[in-house]
Amino acid sequence: PLPTSSNGAEPLSQEMLRKYVLYAKQRINPTLRDIDTDKMERLYADLRRESATADGIPIAVRHLESLIRIAEAHARMHLREYVRDDDCDVAIRVVLDSFISTQKYSVQRALRRTFGRYMRHKVDHNALLLHLLSTLVREQLSYLQLRYPNEHIGPTINIDLDDLDIKAREHQIYDLRPFLSSSLFRDNRFTLSENGRKIIKTL
Repeated sequence: PLPTSSNGAEPLSQEMLRKYVLYAKQRINPTLRDIDTDKMERLYADLRRESATADGIPIAVRHLESLIRIAEAHARMHLREYVRDDDCDVAIRVVLDSFISTQKYSVQRALRRTFGRYMRHKVDHNALLLHLLSTLVREQLSYLQLRYPNEHIGPTINIDLDDLDIKAREHQIYDLRPFLSSSLFRDNRFTLSENGRKIIKTL
């Protein structure tokens, strides 16, 4: 039997991993959507400037294209239809690590300071918030089905924004605005009510 990880999850077998990779390559083709293009452009400009100053490998448009392909590959690995900002952040760290490692040791530390704002890992709470919100939807749906067993439920379910806020605070998340304005929120058929106090899930 396969060993169990510290969180209780079993690692994938080689056969399952092979099927996962094959499925991702054949079926998943992520597209760019709502990413921070300004950040990409600033990074490209900064890389060109620093490569010229450090007499390193010249940075060309192909390097920007490589960065986008890495972001797409990261999204594909997670079976996502769209490239998100966190996919781009991973790609940026890979490209910067590669660029800095090719420079002279004496300038690597200075470059890490220069590009530090791009390389800091940004914690993405959106996936956790989606899980919490989906749990609230399932609980509300179960309640309605028990209370009204002979009635059709839908086409929407309303969740109090305050309920999600309470759940989020239990995980030290105090600002829901990035999640509520994210493509992840919209892509999972959630919208905010006009007064902003209810989350509406389209079933």
